[in-house]
Amino acid sequence: MKYITFGPYRAGLVNVLLSYEVAFSLAYITGRTLVIPPRTYFANGITGEGYKNPDNFLDIWSILDKEYVTSKINCVDFDDVPELKEKKSEMGGIRHGYGERESNEKFSYTAYIQDHIDDLHLLEWDPNTTLSSKQVVFANQEYSTIDFTNFVNGREVIDLSNIDDKFIHFESNLFGNYWYSVYPGDEHKRNEMKNVVNKCIKYRKRFYELFQQVKPTLGKYNAVHIRRTDFLNVRKDDMSSVNTPSKLKDVLLKFFDTNTTLYISTDESNKAFFNDVLQEYQDVYFFHDFEEYSHLSKLETAVLEQVICSKAQFFFGTFASTYTKRINVMRGLENRQSDDDLGINKFDFTERENFLSALPWRWNESKSWRWFDSYHPQWLPEKKGKYTDARNIKPPVYNKVPFLKGKLPGPLHKAIIDEYNQMKFEEVIDDCSYREEYDAITTAAISQVGSSKPFHYKDNISLELMNRVYKELTPAISTWSGTPLKKAWAYGVRSYTPNSILHLHRDRCDTHVLSCIIFVDQDSEVNWPLDFYDHEYKHHQVKFEPGDVLFYESLCVHGRATPFEGKYYRNMYFHWTPKDWVKEEYRDMRCAFKDDEEIRNLYTKSKIDLDDEDDDDSYLFATNSLVYRKRT
Repeated sequence: MKYITFGPYRAGLVNVLLSYEVAFSLAYITGRTLVIPPRTYFANGITGEGYKNPDNFLDIWSILDKEYVTSKINCVDFDDVPELKEKKSEMGGIRHGYGERESNEKFSYTAYIQDHIDDLHLLEWDPNTTLSSKQVVFANQEYSTIDFTNFVNGREVIDLSNIDDKFIHFESNLFGNYWYSVYPGDEHKRNEMKNVVNKCIKYRKRFYELFQQVKPTLGKYNAVHIRRTDFLNVRKDDMSSVNTPSKLKDVLLKFFDTNTTLYISTDESNKAFFNDVLQEYQDVYFFHDFEEYSHLSKLETAVLEQVICSKAQFFFGTFASTYTKRINVMRGLENRQSDDDLGINKFDFTERENFLSALPWRWNESKSWRWFDSYHPQWLPEKKGKYTDARNIKPPVYNKVPFLKGKLPGPLHKAIIDEYNQMKFEEVIDDCSYREEYDAITTAAISQVGSSKPFHYKDNISLELMNRVYKELTPAISTWSGTPLKKAWAYGVRSYTPNSILHLHRDRCDTHVLSCIIFVDQDSEVNWPLDFYDHEYKHHQVKFEPGDVLFYESLCVHGRATPFEGKYYRNMYFHWTPKDWVKEEYRDMRCAFKDDEEIRNLYTKSKIDLDDEDDDDSYLFATNSLVYRKRT
């Protein structure tokens, strides 16, 4: 086994998490096992002596979802590696951080790892240099492609595949953007890596449970992050537009409706600074208004506030703040409005077309991408040199109306029912996890109203019956779709339980392109409808009776958004792919939708009437992004 070890960057919450993202991505491309440090320092997340006191360091798993991360990245705890555990006390100590000031001397568990591990390659630069300023690209093989040349864009390449040592170590220098510094391969490989790493910075379930307690008080709300304390000094020019109460009020009025509750996340302790804002907005909340959470640590508070901001209707923060950036990434991953290039201190719309239409390593002529250049929509996949929302990738069209309901042949229906009558439904499917895109705990895209652990039952069908269904239905669905098909995937009989919701989604493109639903049985007085959206995103509801079969294009949006009323509802599912199917063309389009309203907001363009007599610039909301329009 080969390892990657690292000392996390020592700073505030999100700066630390950025170093973890880089570490995750390095483990991803190399296949090495990532060693998670025993504890991590978070500035302002602790009390006491700080940098120099190891007792003030915190367990990263106190905020991140360990089970989820370890399911995606090969990770091991520090003390589970014999070479490290045995020498832990010897390797740790005080060392210089960045700069020569005494205050920058910091404790590290791996400060002197090179003195105690022989089979180790140390990738360390001078104390004043981080990944962000070093301008290097990490790869795990030599590439001779145009894509790689464009990605590198003149930067130094470090080929990790040339390092044979058991350990590769980075000491407190992995501060930067992983998507810019780590090369996994072409755009599809980059999309795959982003999909994994983005979700690894996944806060623990308890923070979302705490948010659910806050949510009723806030109701429908917008949120803003206002960073002042350090930025007023280090980014004085950037903060000039919001450095007085009246300026802040004027800026917020451009972004947020005064009739909607406003949540303010801020490090400004003088609440008198917000008096002008309080006079304009009907309802304003700060974290200190929720006294029941006063016991939370600074770090826990910071995480919970990020969750609160991530769930707002609209959010804008302080540009160049990584804390704001993380909220925007969280929102982007949940398909919410996320204008990462803007902030209450930045209103430059001139570059929008550039950064949305070209990758940063191609666009930025300086060949330098600074950590605060937040113009990269980290949550969006690439497609042919542009960023695109997976939900905007058009599925292939086989029929103008992408579904057809009919009746099964009588003998086939009888064979299905005969086998179904022997089923016991003793297999319980309850592998649950919180899904940001649904804002719900689900199993197989199913949640249950009022339940924190949704489940459904399943029973398998015989190989004989499966082959018979495929044999009899493949010619029919091939004729309907107008394309030769090959069988891909078949489920047994799935049994939905009371109050179940099948969330709106598109299916996986590797196996679910053309599909059928066979209605089997139900115990309910209400016919539970299937919600289906055609190629124009028109909504249809399909109800089933005994013997019904539905052919459908399963890359179209579908689900069952209405909670099931009854004892059980049972279907069979069969899936096909075209014989000439090239899944790479659509591999990045699998996605989910929270509800019908989200689909409407995404695919229905709203018309906004402008006042011709008012020649002021205007900030207008449209769909899932802020649109800037200058009145003419």
